[in-house]
Amino acid sequence: MVVNVIQDIVPSIRATGAAVLRAYNLFPNLINSSYSVDARQPGSAVEVSIPPTITTRKVVPGNIHPASTPFTVGSVPIVLDFFEESEFGLPEDELGKIQNREVSSFTQSAAVSIVQAANTYTINKMYKRSYNVIGDVATTPFENGTTSYANRARRVLDENLAPNNDRYLVLDLFADEKASSLDLFLRVNESGTDLTLRTGEIGTKLGFSWWRTQLMPRHESAPGLDGAYQIDSTTHAIDDTQVTISQVGGAPNVDFVEGDIFTVAGDAQTYVVTKTEVGVNSGDLTLQYLPKAKTAFADDAIISVIPTHTVSLAFHRNSTGFANRLLFVDEFQHQMPGKIIEPVRDPESGLTMTYLASPQYYQTSHAYSILCGAAVIRPEHIVRIIGNPNPA
Repeated sequence: MVVNVIQDIVPSIRATGAAVLRAYNLFPNLINSSYSVDARQPGSAVEVSIPPTITTRKVVPGNIHPASTPFTVGSVPIVLDFFEESEFGLPEDELGKIQNREVSSFTQSAAVSIVQAANTYTINKMYKRSYNVIGDVATTPFENGTTSYANRARRVLDENLAPNNDRYLVLDLFADEKASSLDLFLRVNESGTDLTLRTGEIGTKLGFSWWRTQLMPRHESAPGLDGAYQIDSTTHAIDDTQVTISQVGGAPNVDFVEGDIFTVAGDAQTYVVTKTEVGVNSGDLTLQYLPKAKTAFADDAIISVIPTHTVSLAFHRNSTGFANRLLFVDEFQHQMPGKIIEPVRDPESGLTMTYLASPQYYQTSHAYSILCGAAVIRPEHIVRIIGNPNPA
């Protein structure tokens, strides 16, 4: 009897999940999710080939073909390392709503929770590999009353040869508050539309499709990290992606965390830390970073670190890959007899999650789950826009 009741409400629960996927799922819709076709089981990886930098050469006619340059192809794995669920129960009044084809707040809340968790996971993957930085920690982006932040982000993407199409600008709520107040967007005669005035949405402006989300993070750097370390290597070279560092005398014992942004004295390039390193008094650390070093770091050069800041992102769709896999019913139905496993799909984006109903002792557990992975493929096609971590 219980199973029959659950089967009756499954279509409504799936419909709610699909609606949430479309309404709340932002980042996987903005990046390249075509890799989902190759996704497999949890923990597996989809290998994405990375094109090398190719140089041209002059053509000199002759009877002998010149020697070919060896072809090398790198790759980036998209590991399906996000596999989470949001479990919920349905009291009788909520079951009644669903049976009457009404939307259950319990079901919707659970769907929103898992979708936002997957989005937060994706955002963290992206920003923690972003090393192109604009803005400062003393101001909120766009509070200067101009579009300079977007213009600078566009310039950085242009310099790194990002295609002109499929560019996105996703702002934290404080930056969006400032941006949506710009006269250029509010004045119909200047913007060409009353979209921002009517809806608060900016739309497509200055080469970007503009979005906002409350999920944009605040990156926390350890207090006292700026200037606490120096280069401790005489062999560091151009194109290296790691370097030995040591504490400056009298500096606090603090940690580097993944996503920290730093510069080295004598080198204007900003670098991002790709692996958390725990500080050890009087000991050396191996600091791993991106991009490849633009200069050979000088021994004893001081490392400057950008302190805690808000994060907004400008990027091209193909900067990041996303893979999402539906758990096939046939794979798990025989392992969990008596349970109901159903797919939930958003036909517009192609994104999926799984619904599971588990009859228990005088109750039934319901859950939505998502299996996915994300990885930055072209970090040079992402710009981190930083801002005041404590905006007024």
